[in-house]
Amino acid sequence: MEHSKNKYHLVFVGKPRCQFEATQVKKGLLTLCSGNLDQARDLYRLSPKVIFTSETKSQVQRMLNRVWKSGWHASIQLGEKCVYSTEQVEVSRNIDRAGSNANGIIPQINTANRDIQKNTRRIHSPESDISVRVPQDWKELDNLNSGAVLQAGCHERQVFLIVIKQYKHTFGAVLPLRDYAIATCQAALGWVADAKLTREPTHLPLGNYYLAEMEGLVGGSIVKYQITTHESAKVFYALYAWSTLDNYPAVCHELKQVSASLKVNLTAPVAQLSPA
Repeated sequence: MEHSKNKYHLVFVGKPRCQFEATQVKKGLLTLCSGNLDQARDLYRLSPKVIFTSETKSQVQRMLNRVWKSGWHASIQLGEKCVYSTEQVEVSRNIDRAGSNANGIIPQINTANRDIQKNTRRIHSPESDISVRVPQDWKELDNLNSGAVLQAGCHERQVFLIVIKQYKHTFGAVLPLRDYAIATCQAALGWVADAKLTREPTHLPLGNYYLAEMEGLVGGSIVKYQITTHESAKVFYALYAWSTLDNYPAVCHELKQVSASLKVNLTAPVAQLSPA
């Protein structure tokens, strides 16, 4: 089927989301088809199938959210090119948890002592497979996100970091780091109110990783996030570093340094992330 190159097409993939039970996805499919059982059966049988077309990407994204919430996967195509796929962001189960858990731990701004300490140290994940270099006043934390493999920050200076780990084989196909970075950011937009990307994923060749920035409303305050995506031979790593917006200029460089310092332990059964 030929698609207009200037229009966005929403494609019903025909695959249920893995965390939904069979009864939930059946009910969700019926809801998408306004309760018409024959239409639901045809939609499933004929998938993948274009179910909505618009010249406006935002309209297609709203329809995609309906499909996603119903328990099914979908993708967005611009002409013949796939520009977004929910199958690539099944990792968002962890991302969603990261966002919802992080929302409650942003303290009020403390304007005293915002200077970045020069002395740093390296902290390791509980399994010691990864580490990041942080200022001395950062502490290892355990209450930011239950799905993170590493959590750290400094409450006094309003800086926080979590690391989410995703094995590449769970995607079922080869996924370039760029696509993972884009999918991670798209998923992150779903768990913060009034969220928007202020910097699209940008490749930084020195460390071979991607950096993006996002703002969103959390508890009545605007929070600024840095989303950094790295990879090793078998694993993707998504790092979320954040602070409140008015504090961000003072800690922006610090957060970038911490996120860029991610290393994979040479003794762990995963390839080294990047040159020392």
